[in-house]
Amino acid sequence: MTIDDEALSCARDIFARIGKAGDQGNARYVRQIFEKVESNQKIRLFNSVDDVSAIPDEELIKIDASDLMTLPLWLHWLRGLKTVRIIKNHQLSS
Repeated sequence: MTIDDEALSCARDIFARIGKAGDQGNARYVRQIFEKVESNQKIRLFNSVDDVSAIPDEELIKIDASDLMTLPLWLHWLRGLKTVRIIKNHQLSS
């Protein structure tokens, strides 16, 4: 799995804030976030092409910022405005 710089920044921000909230070290919570991000990635890729066999291999293993943007709303407040702006700008430019 690869992750672009914007998504990495968002993920770091989320996990830094989670640690402050007392959930640091909760592997189940981290796994649930990863599963949701992975699901978002699959939906994004499926919606991006007419033929899924046309999706390049490198895209099949890449997580980008938009995959994090659609996490449950309760996570959005954890991110901070800077991260939300970065993701929004990324979506508008795509």
